[in-house]
Amino acid sequence: MTVLGFLVFFFVVCHVSYVLRKDYAKGLAWCMFYLVCLPHRMRIETAGIIPELTIHRAIILMALIMRVGQHLPPILFKKIPFYPLIVALLISYGGSVFCSDFPGDSIKGWFAVIFENVIIYFLLIASLTSLEDGKRCVIAVGWGIALAAAIAIPEYYMGINLITLLVPDHAVAVSGAAVGCYEHEILNGYIMAMTVPLLMALSGTASVAGHRWMWRMLLLLVMAACYCAQKRGPWLGGILGAVTLAALATKEIRREMLWLSALVVVLMITMPGVRETVYDKLNSVFIHDGEQEASAEYRRILWRVAWDKITETPGRLLFGLGGMATSHLDISGYFDKGRGGQVMGQGFSSWDSQWAANLVQFGLVGFGLEIALRVAVLMAVFSRWRAARHPDEKALAAAVCCVVLVYMWAMLTVAIFSPQLKYMLWAVTAVGLLPLYRAENINMPDKAVDEEVVNDVQT
Repeated sequence: MTVLGFLVFFFVVCHVSYVLRKDYAKGLAWCMFYLVCLPHRMRIETAGIIPELTIHRAIILMALIMRVGQHLPPILFKKIPFYPLIVALLISYGGSVFCSDFPGDSIKGWFAVIFENVIIYFLLIASLTSLEDGKRCVIAVGWGIALAAAIAIPEYYMGINLITLLVPDHAVAVSGAAVGCYEHEILNGYIMAMTVPLLMALSGTASVAGHRWMWRMLLLLVMAACYCAQKRGPWLGGILGAVTLAALATKEIRREMLWLSALVVVLMITMPGVRETVYDKLNSVFIHDGEQEASAEYRRILWRVAWDKITETPGRLLFGLGGMATSHLDISGYFDKGRGGQVMGQGFSSWDSQWAANLVQFGLVGFGLEIALRVAVLMAVFSRWRAARHPDEKALAAAVCCVVLVYMWAMLTVAIFSPQLKYMLWAVTAVGLLPLYRAENINMPDKAVDEEVVNDVQT
């Protein structure tokens, strides 16, 4: 990191500690704002199996310390939705360490799973006292990713990424696309696609006209950043999220979607360069005349690679090769020369399918438990949508369903190696499942509270 990077690191840790001490629920919202927009490479390196102290882990550790120090009510683990399933998943991931050829890396990966998924979910769902606090977190996530979008768009048009002022070795985009605050342009695109339903829900449920227009402007900003990623996967994910939201949304959100759809149609008609780019990108998903390996075919081969690797021994069939194993596998023999992304040049790849990567890393047990967890979360949030009576609560549940679906689609098409996507997923999941943890009735904020929440985040 640069000197400016260290100063930002220090400021963020001090700021979240101050706000958490003053108002823990509001502090969690600020934590989520920083977690989704700050780059993963803002970190202090460590040796051996000790995980690096990233800015994200420093924020989460501070949230943990402050929760203990403030003597808040204890976390009722047995009431946390899917607690037994999550524990079983962690145990299976831990078992995969014993099958790993690189146990040090696998242990680091196991700790990363705890920090990037479990702790943030447990903290949020056990510490937010009402759905008002939950909505504040959602708003903070929206603002954080909108800030990341504002960084990505100038990068696309001018080739300047402001994140390099903090981290000189930040990821560099290829072919003129935008990385923004994340590790790859496709991950930048996916987090933007996941944010679109949230901003649409906030816009459709805003009780003040000024707030509604603010969310509309942020929505356009995020959609532009998704386009600047220049990746078809996030675009398809965005379409999946939009179709799902149209099916589940309230009439207020459908009205928001109408003007947005009209705007997209106008842009496609009046800007032929955009139209041709989108068509060419989507058209390259499948093989045409056998000229090149299409992305869909490459990902299909990864599943065969994963199956071949885990069937080498019974232990690996059950528990896989261990976390981070995909960074060491030589799979160049499965691809022809010049195909398979970076495989021929490096001997390994980024495994452009998180589902296939999880199969090879954690075996049938871990893979099966993760599918069960993802589907269970989706069904639980969908049940909350069906049971919701207040329009705002229904809109938020619909948006959370869309976020979960887009994330599951992303896992099919890319390796999720930017933890910001995981923070966002588990934050909105916790908010969506909050009524299942709280025994008391939780109502969505009324107009006055909605204004206060937005003003808190803006200030």
